[in-house]
Amino acid sequence: MKAGYGRSILTPPMGLELAGYGYYLERRATSVNDDLYARCVWLEAGEDGDEKLDEFVQAGNAGRVYEAEKADEAEKINEAEKVNEAGKVNEAGKTVKTKETDEAEKVKTNKTNEIALIISCDVLGLSRTVCDAFYALLQEEMGIGSKQVLLVSVHTHTAPTVKHHEGTGEVDPVYTAMLPEKLMEAVRAAAADVKQVKEIVFSSRQMQGDFFYNRAQENGPVDTNLRGFLIAREEGEDIALLSAACHCVFRGRVSAVSADLSGAVCLSASRKNVLPVYINGLCGDIDPYLPSPERLDACADEISSLIGKCRESMNGRVLRQTLSCGRIAHTLKLTSVTLDDIHKAADEAQRRASTGIPGSGRVARVWEREMEAKFDTLTDTEDLTVGYVVLGGIPILALPFEGFTEIGLRIRGVLASGQGACAESSDAEINEHCMVNNVLLQPENFSILNGGSSIAKDAIILGCAEELLGYLPTKADIDKGAYAALESTFLYKRLPVVTGEAERLGDALGHAMVEILR
Repeated sequence: MKAGYGRSILTPPMGLELAGYGYYLERRATSVNDDLYARCVWLEAGEDGDEKLDEFVQAGNAGRVYEAEKADEAEKINEAEKVNEAGKVNEAGKTVKTKETDEAEKVKTNKTNEIALIISCDVLGLSRTVCDAFYALLQEEMGIGSKQVLLVSVHTHTAPTVKHHEGTGEVDPVYTAMLPEKLMEAVRAAAADVKQVKEIVFSSRQMQGDFFYNRAQENGPVDTNLRGFLIAREEGEDIALLSAACHCVFRGRVSAVSADLSGAVCLSASRKNVLPVYINGLCGDIDPYLPSPERLDACADEISSLIGKCRESMNGRVLRQTLSCGRIAHTLKLTSVTLDDIHKAADEAQRRASTGIPGSGRVARVWEREMEAKFDTLTDTEDLTVGYVVLGGIPILALPFEGFTEIGLRIRGVLASGQGACAESSDAEINEHCMVNNVLLQPENFSILNGGSSIAKDAIILGCAEELLGYLPTKADIDKGAYAALESTFLYKRLPVVTGEAERLGDALGHAMVEILR
């Protein structure tokens, strides 16, 4: 396997409006606390990477046992097989050609390298226009399709608005127009930096400290697991992929540009002589507890400490150098509405605005007008895709929502059991609406995974992928009429989802990953 790292600066010019923290604030950038970046990790597995597949470690309490000599032994066996008679089948079930096979045939039958890109952007979220333009450039220049890319945002609230969200920062067309090329700069840099991978080490552990809390539900679930990969290379600096789950709002409502938690984590990690990328988990219901610049730095140090854990023989697990990627298709159920429903929802939002967030009534009225204008084209379903990368057996999924922690728990719950749907979803519902790379999942394909509990604990579930579609509230949040359930629908100019859709999506994605990992 090979890996490369690249980045490009996304820091805006001064004067641009920053995203989030309320409606119609006109909070404009007046300084830069830390630069914004697009960071890219290029992963490539193929013929070169296959030589490393058996050079992996069984990690346990006794530490690592690195069996490097297996590569030489495997190569000798492979050479012996090649001189056998034509048509002989090797242990992998592949027909082995004789040494007289011509070079053209060898080239023709070579396995194509698997390439996957993981790109993290220090913005609140991206727009469909930016994503489509970037994917077009990527396909034209490098022949890499969108199915090979995990493109996510860290959801910082001290960066410019890229996708229009009513009242939360005006989109600057000049800034957004340059973003596709900026993303390509990061990809080109990563491609130029590609080097042979020595080993991939994974670490997962509980966060030490009370840095996060569930803002949507008192004593609600918080994913305090920190997860990270250390990709050690034969030459050059190692690459670190680090993940936690929290809104990037430690710095508060300031006018200084900042990547917030992402920037602090990457700064802390870079001091450990690695090339860092922070990928943010499902943070829709998670905020920093008692946020301050000092606690931001302490939290970042805690997350970046995973690098040391990966380097320690007792705490890191060396993975096989395997790679796969793709898309999971899903159909989301939206609320069917009448014009009367639209007017009543806006009226109720206007009534609540007097004691709610200033400007929220105005946002609801804008939503009302837009829903009226396109009423004849409204549908009660929405097709979406969720990208995934499986690196060394560890799944990474990226959802296009500010998802709640509960969704990640549902995914991990299905992964842990490897069977059956959770309470709110039937197998029929999952099969009707969930496909893996255009193949419909069938109930008989679901089976218990070996090591499912470990996979479930280690799985990385990200939010804010590609075009940010807003919150995906849980049943509990919808039932109590909380902010994410309705008001953010106005903000993102969408119809509300049907109650239970967040849970059903989590179940469906869990089952899809069971099939992928089998």
